[in-house]
Amino acid sequence: MKKLMTIIFMLAAGLLVFTACDSSSGEEGMHVVSDETYDGFETVSTVSIFYYGQQDNVRERGYRAIINESFDIIREMHNIFSRFDEGTDVWRINNAGGEWVEVSDHTIYVLQRSLEYKEMSNGGFDVTIGAVSRYWGFSGVNLPRGAMPTQQQLDEALPTVGTDIIIDGNRVRLAHPQAMLDLGAVAKGYTVDLIAELFNERGVAGIANMGGDTMLIGDRPDGGHWGIGLRLPFAAQMGLPLDTHFGIVRALGSTSALTSAVDQRNFMMDGNLYHHILDTTTGRPIETNIVSVTVMAETGILGEGITTAIFALGPAAGMQLVESMPGVEAVIFVEYAVNPVLMSSGLSQPGGRLQLETAFDNE
Repeated sequence: MKKLMTIIFMLAAGLLVFTACDSSSGEEGMHVVSDETYDGFETVSTVSIFYYGQQDNVRERGYRAIINESFDIIREMHNIFSRFDEGTDVWRINNAGGEWVEVSDHTIYVLQRSLEYKEMSNGGFDVTIGAVSRYWGFSGVNLPRGAMPTQQQLDEALPTVGTDIIIDGNRVRLAHPQAMLDLGAVAKGYTVDLIAELFNERGVAGIANMGGDTMLIGDRPDGGHWGIGLRLPFAAQMGLPLDTHFGIVRALGSTSALTSAVDQRNFMMDGNLYHHILDTTTGRPIETNIVSVTVMAETGILGEGITTAIFALGPAAGMQLVESMPGVEAVIFVEYAVNPVLMSSGLSQPGGRLQLETAFDNE
């Protein structure tokens, strides 16, 4: 525990540099312009731009305009990918009864990537899970929190999972007329990718964070490492603060960092924990000893796809998948043990672009 507390202190000190730096002192140094919105994807999204030099109010007004453009992107993508809001691309596909639906380029791109992730996970990742996930009350948006499907509902919905997604230009239809899409596993990752494109066009560096889907964009202006805090799962149950971290990934340059964990969206029922990562064969939460997965990749949509694939494949096969993909790294937190942290080989290479500092010995 002493070692854990030490790494938490180190983490807090490291993150302070770019999350709470003083932009009003006028002294030369690192400065941040940051704002947040809850307007999209039912989560808090924070967008921050960093710069080095003298604090400059005129410059910062321009950065705030870029942040507002980022929020426009979040709202636009929510209005395309939400399965709950009438009129979105996903809502129209889900209510078309298998007929053709004209959709945006964004939807086509995300569906094409989703089909790739389905193949690489042997079907463990499948966005046609929507007819099943609609019966689970994990978020409290469409159903009361804690709502569960009956066995009859699962029996009726499961045959729709795995149905063909047929794409013709910008038209989409689902082969099974009762099938439904749920793009929640990739939509936020794609959205932070679009924000990264905006930042690169504007020539700024910073961070976009959508409820744990994080994109570090560009080189840190002071030449140092970005820091990605890895949150300790179920910290509260151990008597620790909710924002306790078990480690930090230091990154040079751009990378996405996508985390999925069984303690993020869940509920307890009759002493059992039900989490939001569903098994495509049973329609129920995946039974696994994995507690959380963080994937670093070039793009957010790829990172999101791989996190779900790892849960479906399990720790060993999931890490094999990561090791087979250049530029992809992962940290898997398994059941609480002496050494619960599994990490891909690239995170332990001296002088590498990504470095993991963890509170646990890996001896």
